[in-house]
Amino acid sequence: MSNVLARMGDIFEGSAQVTVLPCSGKGTVSSAVRRWLAMFDIPSPKDISNQPAFGNISELIPFKGEKSITQYVLFAASVLNDFSSYEIIRKIAAQLGELTQTDPNIRVIETPLLGTGAGGLKTEIAGKAFYEGFKSTATPDATLYVFVFDRERQNILQTLFNSLPDNVLSEKLLTPPSLVKGNMRDLQVFLCHSSSDKPAVEKYYDLLTTDGFNAWLDKKNLIPGQDWKFEIPKAVRKSDVVIVFLSSQSVTREGFVQKEIRIALDTADEKPEGTIFIIPARLENCEVPERISKFHWVDLFENDGYELLVKALQTRANSLNIDINTYPK
Repeated sequence: MSNVLARMGDIFEGSAQVTVLPCSGKGTVSSAVRRWLAMFDIPSPKDISNQPAFGNISELIPFKGEKSITQYVLFAASVLNDFSSYEIIRKIAAQLGELTQTDPNIRVIETPLLGTGAGGLKTEIAGKAFYEGFKSTATPDATLYVFVFDRERQNILQTLFNSLPDNVLSEKLLTPPSLVKGNMRDLQVFLCHSSSDKPAVEKYYDLLTTDGFNAWLDKKNLIPGQDWKFEIPKAVRKSDVVIVFLSSQSVTREGFVQKEIRIALDTADEKPEGTIFIIPARLENCEVPERISKFHWVDLFENDGYELLVKALQTRANSLNIDINTYPK
């Protein structure tokens, strides 16, 4: 059977094929992770094409350093708004186990004990989630090393692992390899809006992020020093969907938002006929600009407005073979 072992020390100690880096469901990382990113020239979660949603892992990122350290890194979104749970960590661990089924070269994975920092989980709860999740999907010859920083916690973890049953019931069949990439990617959703509507749009950013979508909002995703005139168009082009938020003020204002719409329209022209890419979303009863009026819009001020928006996003996700998981708000 597969092994789950506790280790004291730091990740990147060598011998693993995959090293796990923790991040939040919003793509933020701790100061310790930022040091690793700088040390090994690893892109941040916000700079990769499949920033993981809460409870998911990213695709494998080739490691640029010595291959004796590790071959790949990936991000695991284990916390959202200072919250984590047994179910979230178990789901992440199960996804790590699936990697050993789909790639015969991946046999050793190393990870910090996720969920116990900002997520507030007890060592035993997070450890049990890792053990049961990984063993439910991993191949018999796979090993997961769970790292902690002190000997006492290592002893607690290893004692826990030794006490748990070796046979763990798999919750699902092996995911076909053709679908793994989709399951490990999140729907990229760009939130196009006028600055006057930012407070309202931030509310929808939080809702969409909580509901498993990888929403992109300038205030949340841009970091100090970045050239926003370069980063915003890049984010539009990388997105699977662009939501254009509209209000009586925004439709009459000139500015960069009009350029965002133009970029989105150009990108939409490259999509297959019938693709859901641009979704006009009215925040209030207002006119829809003529150049995007051919796209059916959603009225978010109606009682079922947000529900209809999520339905459209799920339809787009299904067309891309992406699983969307909704979590309680």
